[in-house]
Amino acid sequence: MQGSARTIQAAERELAERRRQFVGAERLAVSSSPDGWRAAAAVAAMVLLSAFAQGQTGASVSPGTADGLRRLEAARLGGSSAQALELPAEAALIGIPGASVSDGGTMDTWRGRIRGGLRRRFDGFSLGASAEEEWVAYERTGNALPGWPENVRLDRFSLNAGWRPGGDWSFFGTATLSVGSGVGEGRWSEGMSGGGMAFGRCQVTPDFAWLVGLIVYDRLGESVLWLAVPGIDWRVTPRVTIVTAQGLSVNCRLDDEGAWRLTGSVLFDSMVCAVEETGQRAVVRDEQVPVTLGVERRSRDGIRLRAFGGVVAWRRWQLERADGTDETWRGEPSPIFGLEGGRTF
Repeated sequence: MQGSARTIQAAERELAERRRQFVGAERLAVSSSPDGWRAAAAVAAMVLLSAFAQGQTGASVSPGTADGLRRLEAARLGGSSAQALELPAEAALIGIPGASVSDGGTMDTWRGRIRGGLRRRFDGFSLGASAEEEWVAYERTGNALPGWPENVRLDRFSLNAGWRPGGDWSFFGTATLSVGSGVGEGRWSEGMSGGGMAFGRCQVTPDFAWLVGLIVYDRLGESVLWLAVPGIDWRVTPRVTIVTAQGLSVNCRLDDEGAWRLTGSVLFDSMVCAVEETGQRAVVRDEQVPVTLGVERRSRDGIRLRAFGGVVAWRRWQLERADGTDETWRGEPSPIFGLEGGRTF
């Protein structure tokens, strides 16, 4: 009896894990397949194109995120037909100290984020909404980035939906309104942008799925972006999963129940907001490629904690003024570390 109870608990944990792993429908029972290795050659191309897509949208993604599509979390479909109301909440603290700037000096960056929402799951369908607030503080030394704001604030509001019609296909998408500017300034009038993403997911084999999506985004100070994005969801072994679509994420379960995990990610993170600089409107863009490795703990009651560290391999700051006098700075590789957590009620 005790052995049967442990088996049932392990199965329940596995089902919960598969719902968390990705925003599509739950996976089938997975085993490692030799044919899956034929997809290895496509991974690099997927990562390059999908990371470029994420950077061009202007949406900010946490460098500590182990799942490149976590912003579509509210569209996840569960494995049960029972209706359920869920309340996900997340928070994160991230530091990028001592980044050397091309024109001299250094830049320290400190970021904090909170996010909350609600999600209602039906039989093969889900609807959700979320609100997120992020604060970014910059500390400059020397001649680093003259005219760059010391503090910015970003607000994001999203509506999400997912649909599983049956068979191998599932569909999900999100529409987002973003508002970003210097703290205390007219955020709503000048710093607003919006857009959305829609993805389809096809389960090709028990351990491999293709994804194809479309991103449409109104970028501050630039033309509307339309971009098709491919991706994969590949369980390489029973414990290792690779996901692309907005970067590369690798997840390795360290125990049979998945309570401890080793995670890694390569993402293109882009923060965009409008500020007032020397009496005129300006748009600032902080773009970076963080490469991180972390350890994650998930409890039975839905709590998730993750500590991570790594390096920002590439970074660029842009200041675009209304009079056309733009400036661009490059950053040297610098360390990054952070702590993030969440719980679904």
